[in-house]
Amino acid sequence: MLTIGKTLESVDNAPENLNPDGRDLIVFLKASLAFLWKDWPKNMRLNVLDPNAMRYSLSGVCPHCGRDSVFTRVTDPYQRNLEYQVNQLAAVMECQGCLKYVLSVVRINHETWEFIVHYPLGNPDDSVDQAVPISIAADFSEALRCFFIQSYKACVAMCRRSVEASCQDLGATGGNLKERINSLFKSGRITEPLKDMAHKVRLTANEELHGQPDDLDAFTEPEAKDIVEFTREYFHHVYVMPEKLANSGKPKASPEKSTH
Repeated sequence: MLTIGKTLESVDNAPENLNPDGRDLIVFLKASLAFLWKDWPKNMRLNVLDPNAMRYSLSGVCPHCGRDSVFTRVTDPYQRNLEYQVNQLAAVMECQGCLKYVLSVVRINHETWEFIVHYPLGNPDDSVDQAVPISIAADFSEALRCFFIQSYKACVAMCRRSVEASCQDLGATGGNLKERINSLFKSGRITEPLKDMAHKVRLTANEELHGQPDDLDAFTEPEAKDIVEFTREYFHHVYVMPEKLANSGKPKASPEKSTH
């Protein structure tokens, strides 16, 4: 798990310090986003129950209800021969949690069973509170979509990008993101805990942006989840709560009286 405060004095190797036009970030995103849909979905597991009767089940995250579940076959599989002793099966499966259906595709290569894909793939919850400015919310929504498809480096990079956009929106000053975050704290726009959250997002993204190019799996889901939570909490205090306070106590608009 990541801990706020332990890396705030790290060397500031932000992309804007190495390349003022920000191309380092763009190059990184292009390289990382190339992997977004590779081998997706990754978390569905195939359970062979009776290979002679071609009975099997699936277990994994349901694309409808978003919960871990078991999927049982409710139709006979459609079988297609791909080559000698290699067959592909397609069948409708039912989620035992929400009772909705998916279409599964598996492959039998000689006696080896392999899960290929299921449809629908599911959709991420990329919603952001409407109090967050649209341009900033768009970057954070993209971070949430990257997290959903397990592209954790791209997720953290987009969290950093959304925090940097927020600094610009709040009128921060400084030549790099570190200075801009500190300027918001000095001007009273953000508290010290929020400053630490913003720095944690910045530094974690910097470390990943400038890591080894072949170290694609080093960044873990818990680490990316922490950064998403820090970013969401930051926006909650900077945008959502102030809007709620501003709107509290305001009289609600009364419904128009009918003239009929």
